[in-house]
Amino acid sequence: MSLKMKYFVLNPKSKCLDDKYALASRVAMRAYAEAIRGTNQKLATQLNTWAREAWLAKMHTFGVSSLLTPKSTSIKKPNPLTAPWPDFLGNPIHEGDKIRRLDGWIGTVFIRKHIMNVSKQWFVNYGDACPSLNLLNEVGDENQAVVIDDCPVKEVAI
Repeated sequence: MSLKMKYFVLNPKSKCLDDKYALASRVAMRAYAEAIRGTNQKLATQLNTWAREAWLAKMHTFGVSSLLTPKSTSIKKPNPLTAPWPDFLGNPIHEGDKIRRLDGWIGTVFIRKHIMNVSKQWFVNYGDACPSLNLLNEVGDENQAVVIDDCPVKEVAI
């Protein structure tokens, strides 16, 4: 017997800090929103907002909201390039910005202009902690990276 459903219920609200079901719901909501963005911009925006608000509620409820620091308005260089995606909270990301992952890693956003595919041009340098990682993977539900104020990069326990 195979599973047949007409409806599938998603619940992005976390019951604990490591709620895999809520994480899966937020990932599915974001994927669906991206798939329909061209035909229903309003619904796509509402779904992304709902997923983001559920994530923010989780961060505050379970005492990890200190990882969220608003981005400063200082510009590091004239006319920095803007990444094609926002950070996990929906803020724009610019070349040279510092971002912080959910696990506390802090890195600097940079672009490799010689790469022709835009989605593969943007990276985050975490220093000696690991090789540079693709920005798109960093701002998703798994790592949940957000733009932060300039601050010294702290050593990360590996």
